[in-house]
Amino acid sequence: MNQNSNFTHSKITTGKSSGFLRFWHWTNMLVLSGSLLTVVITATVMKTSGVSNLLKEGLAKSGINIKQEVINSTAQRITDSFWFLHLYFGYALTALLMFRLLLECFQMREQKLIRSLKKLAVIYKSNHQNYQARHLLIVKIIYMIFYLALIVMVCTGLFIGYGTSLSFYNAVIGPVRAVHSAGFYFMLIFIFTHLCGVYLAEKGRSPGIVSGMIHGKPPVEL
Repeated sequence: MNQNSNFTHSKITTGKSSGFLRFWHWTNMLVLSGSLLTVVITATVMKTSGVSNLLKEGLAKSGINIKQEVINSTAQRITDSFWFLHLYFGYALTALLMFRLLLECFQMREQKLIRSLKKLAVIYKSNHQNYQARHLLIVKIIYMIFYLALIVMVCTGLFIGYGTSLSFYNAVIGPVRAVHSAGFYFMLIFIFTHLCGVYLAEKGRSPGIVSGMIHGKPPVEL
């Protein structure tokens, strides 16, 4: 019996994720949310022009007259200091990504993402009426896209911050920044879609999915 046949006749278990994976999930959620939030805040309430206007109005009310160049410079420093939060979140996100890649290498065979994708693809191919196999396959593919996007975001972020010494930096920094910014919008869409999916799953065929990612859940078999 070949490997594909083994996959076809084996059961799909969606038992509780390992403690390491659950730790990564919630920690990554907090760090990624913090990183995205710094971008939103810096682009809105902490925008340099807005901070400059607030400083100018505040100083004017106090009867203090300072050159506009000084106000703009101070506003820029305030905005830059807030961007450091984004940088620190980036460091944390990089560390979590490395942790997740290592976890994929060392965790139990049945919990490896690539193996799960292959197993689900074979089972769904053998029976297109298997709703749960199709659903789980789509979910795994979305997760794979998320991981790839996360890798791109981390790599482009590191390049933006530390690639200045490279000879081709100025030639490619524009497209790299564009890709990094596109990753921001992708993550917003993913988070919204993920939350909607979890809500629908809780109300539909997969109740307990949230609690399962907190403390685990008994295996569910197809």
